Amino acid sequence: MSDEYLLVDLQKQSDDEIEQKQHLGMMEYMLKHIKARDILNLWQSLLEKFESSIEVDKKNGFIYIKWLLWYSDAKVSEDKQVELAKIIAKHLNKADQEGLMRTIADKYIDEGNCPRHADWEARG
Repeated sequence: MSDEYLLVDLQKQSDDEIEQKQHLGMMEYMLKHIKARDILNLWQSLLEKFESSIEVDKKNGFIYIKWLLWYSDAKVSEDKQVELAKIIAKHLNKADQEGLMRTIADKYIDEGNCPRHADWEARG
């Protein structure tokens, strides 16, 4: 048995190469661009580039989108959290919005940063 690991330098890969990986590419794209100043724009770009992968992620319980939310959370200020929820909601159907937005809201409630319920209802 070998304890060797393959190290991938995402900075050397083009976004087109990452997009070819479809579902896995969502995570790689976020990892590559996480230092971007405008995380909301990064999310918008990610959701547009990987639109076809959202359905795959849905079948897996939105595992990547939830993980990416947790991963990028520290870069999203409290006053931008509702805006991020709106960006994500634009790329989901109504039923999926409710479940995923509930997950986001639960996270903010746990942290004591929950926007008013009316703000979440106005996201649509």
